[in-house]
Amino acid sequence: MRYLKHCLFLLLFAGSVLFQPLASCDELPEVLLKHRDAIGTVDALMSLTSLQTETHMSILFMEGTGQSVSLAPDKYWNHVVMPAVEATSATNGLVRWSLDQNRQLTIRDDMQRLNEYAPVLRSFQYLFPNEEIVVTDDGLHTVDDVEYHVLVIESPGQNKPVRMYLDPETWLCLREESEEDGIPIVSYYSDFRDINGLTLPFQVVQKIQIPGMPETTITTTDIQINPPVNLSLFDPPPSEMDDTVFPASGVVTVPMRIHGEHLIVDVSFNNREPVSFLLDSGAAATIMDCSYADKLGLERISGMHALGVGGAEAIDRVTVDSMAVDEFSVSTLNVYCMDLNFISQMLGLENELKGIVGFDLFARAILRLDYSGETVTLLNPETFDYTGSGTVVPGEVVNNLLYVDGVIDGDIEGRLRLDTGAAGGLHLHAGYFINHGHFDRYEGVADIEMAGAGGTSIIQIVNVQSVSIGDFTVRNPVSTMNMSGETRTLMDTMDAAATVGNQVFSQFIVFFDLPNSRLILEHPDKYGRLALDRVGMKAAERDGDRIVIASVQLESVAYDAGFRAGDRIVQVEKLRPGSGLTADTLNRMLAGMDSIRYRFRVERDGEIRRIRLALE
Repeated sequence: MRYLKHCLFLLLFAGSVLFQPLASCDELPEVLLKHRDAIGTVDALMSLTSLQTETHMSILFMEGTGQSVSLAPDKYWNHVVMPAVEATSATNGLVRWSLDQNRQLTIRDDMQRLNEYAPVLRSFQYLFPNEEIVVTDDGLHTVDDVEYHVLVIESPGQNKPVRMYLDPETWLCLREESEEDGIPIVSYYSDFRDINGLTLPFQVVQKIQIPGMPETTITTTDIQINPPVNLSLFDPPPSEMDDTVFPASGVVTVPMRIHGEHLIVDVSFNNREPVSFLLDSGAAATIMDCSYADKLGLERISGMHALGVGGAEAIDRVTVDSMAVDEFSVSTLNVYCMDLNFISQMLGLENELKGIVGFDLFARAILRLDYSGETVTLLNPETFDYTGSGTVVPGEVVNNLLYVDGVIDGDIEGRLRLDTGAAGGLHLHAGYFINHGHFDRYEGVADIEMAGAGGTSIIQIVNVQSVSIGDFTVRNPVSTMNMSGETRTLMDTMDAAATVGNQVFSQFIVFFDLPNSRLILEHPDKYGRLALDRVGMKAAERDGDRIVIASVQLESVAYDAGFRAGDRIVQVEKLRPGSGLTADTLNRMLAGMDSIRYRFRVERDGEIRRIRLALE
């Protein structure tokens, strides 16, 4: 729901606190002046100091309402209520904040802030360009057999310019291409009406450019011109996370089972027996398997969608009286349920995996993950004071996920999304690499299937030499990227360089400190026992039924045994490709936590080689 934009907020540009002179009309593109005149006169725009709208929203079978308040020149507030979700987002011109379905507050700096602006609503700032807002006439363009005159708007906080498609006769904007946190959105505006001398659209249809994501129709039902507004509405409210109970020590340590490249903890709901949940910092909400929700007798409310690596998937909302990890507990929590059978099968956890726990846990506790000791410790944010010798990396919580700055291969700088639900080491986001001119630096080595919410997607293993976070550098992380450029997934569109997975995290003791928007990394006495690190190689499919070694880590058991990237698997023990052996089954064989002893036959440069792999 974070990608909804109300129809009156064509652009969300924030300002600071000093008025600046308006740009001279002689300096503005003629098309922009025609567009501005079509909306209203300068006097009409400037006389609109505050605006309140109410809207009706429709997403597939889900209906809801929205309310928004905007105050010139730099403040706005949005509130959305639907059967499965209630959310608030706002900015006071300095910080942006949001409240999710569990009243969890997230605050971040408003990167769309301007130093210069006109004394009009932030949605109209582009009509009065200055040195920071650049508007360019891009001429005539035809889209779907319709001819438009296009304006391109560049502004702080926007990594990609907004393109506005104007009707050459009315000069009103009928179509808009924009991005929100890297997610591309196409909006269509219609039903224009005159309100106090301003021509405003009363209907917008938004289409998010991710497979399976439904379109949203937003219809304005009421507009209030210059209503009185309480300025406190735009400021972040006090945090209401008083639903958490820690023991007196403020510390809870529990086992963390490592299954292949995924983390599993025991979680209990409504005082029932603990069940297995994936520990996933990349999950913006807690997900419960629908069959388990039914077993608990929870009432389902339909109408939400989850975005994952495979696209979007419909989910229901349920409310639990409590969620607990040992002596730590949370009361009255809204969580979502979906069919996790497919993911369970992909992970080899049939009849065991009951859900995924994410932001609802990470937002309320500082989590210390010890991969070598296979424990997770929950620390009370109100009493925890870090005094260790590790590296503290400042970050930012965006849409319930933690991001930090990092460097890939020595010179590719960008934000890194931290995801303990991700296998492997690094998942490069194709959209970011394309937009920043780095895509051609990488070549796919072999195909690999990635599973998640919305299904699966085929991506490619690529060779990355290093990823640096804070003072630490991890060499040769197992890395992937969608090199096809065809079906776009969520990771291909994200406005971040990459997602960091467990193969990188396992090199450290990791503190996820979302309450303070930071990551803390410590060197452990020994590395974690992830299968990828224990053996040091990963298999993948290539050209249909061929199985190849897609990656081999230097100084690993596999490397020392003689394996090299590109080796074609001919036989493992008595198993052959096409006769009981697939890349997935081989990776599972290598992921065993017990000792490993396998005899391989591989082909390299036309020669058959015999390799013994042994791991105690």
